[in-house]
Amino acid sequence: MTQLLNDLDAIKQAAQEGYGKDWALPGEAVDYHIATVLQDPAFWTALGKARGWRECEVITGGVKWPDEGWAYHALRYFDTVRSGGNLSQFWQSLP
Repeated sequence: MTQLLNDLDAIKQAAQEGYGKDWALPGEAVDYHIATVLQDPAFWTALGKARGWRECEVITGGVKWPDEGWAYHALRYFDTVRSGGNLSQFWQSLP
């Protein structure tokens, strides 16, 4: 699996799974709205597919999120941002 070094690497990898394909100006949209992209569950879902992360399971009364699913890594990303952590290390740590 290709190691990610930054958010643009992650966005490019999610785009390989079809993320952003419906945008009128994909290149400009990614460059201009990086913060918005990183808040989009569809981005994290596509990145998870590209990286082979497990899917969530629908269970009685809700959804079970696996420890290595897209939601888990998205929350890790937001915790890293909120705490002023090292985003480069975060991206490199992704399976």
